[in-house]
Amino acid sequence: VEVPEPVAEETPMETLNVSRASFADEGADFDPCVSPDGTRLFFASTQHRKTSDLYMKLTDSRVVTQLTTDGADDAMPALSPDGTKLAFASNRNGQWDIFVMPATGGRAVRITDDGADEISPSWSADGTSLVYSRVGAGRLEMWVAALANPGTPKFIGHGLFPKWCPVAGTGQDGADQIVFQQPRERGSRTFGVWTVDVTEAGVSNATQIVASPDSACINPSWSPDGRWIVFAEIPAGGRAETRQFREVRAESGSLWMISTTGEGRVPLTSGRGLNLSPVWGPGERLFYVSDRTGRENIWAMDMSPAVA
Repeated sequence: VEVPEPVAEETPMETLNVSRASFADEGADFDPCVSPDGTRLFFASTQHRKTSDLYMKLTDSRVVTQLTTDGADDAMPALSPDGTKLAFASNRNGQWDIFVMPATGGRAVRITDDGADEISPSWSADGTSLVYSRVGAGRLEMWVAALANPGTPKFIGHGLFPKWCPVAGTGQDGADQIVFQQPRERGSRTFGVWTVDVTEAGVSNATQIVASPDSACINPSWSPDGRWIVFAEIPAGGRAETRQFREVRAESGSLWMISTTGEGRVPLTSGRGLNLSPVWGPGERLFYVSDRTGRENIWAMDMSPAVA
């Protein structure tokens, strides 16, 4: 009697076309941000102490420059379109506020100061304004502040982790677009990815791009040409938001790409592990956070196959 060979359980294929971009062996590296020319990577890290600082490195080098040394948490760096200024969130004054400093480090100027927690800054395409989240008890709000007059920000709606489209005028009738995540107000209350059009006159055309009752779609970000959105998806029972305001409890999370019209959804990662915070650099190169080796570091992926 021939005994059939045991059939091994099928395991998910591991993500291909990736390379490691940061090398923390203590703590974690997270919140990646890439320069418009793709040569510099900015990120937050706890590799030297329990509170996070901001760092910069050349994308293909292991040499790291520390940009902040405050004893509080500095996180969520966002580089201006001209590459000269770095916006970030910090709790150095007791609550989370938005600051701006030179991209090479130096004195940080406080942009928000109203007693609430403000996080996750993102620059307008012309570099004159910032959109950010204001987080309070039971509310997730988005505000826009002009750098010339940051004391009078404008409320633009409810949502979390907004990202301004790097290309101006991609919205309806030449409006700018902002992508963000927003939870359902009933049922599973999972996050979905939305866009909204923003002009000096106001806000319009709120559009849901992708959502699921069984998973949370989070951390959305734009392609450099404004045609695609990348995001992370985690099971509905897990939690993965952003490190200071986010306890990362999900065991798995995958990255996806989708067009701004909600078509052409393409998986970017496979296999086990938690993959979060994707940001798309030039040359079809995606940077993201992954614990694929057991510790959170930043990885880079060649997006060419997905785009094709």
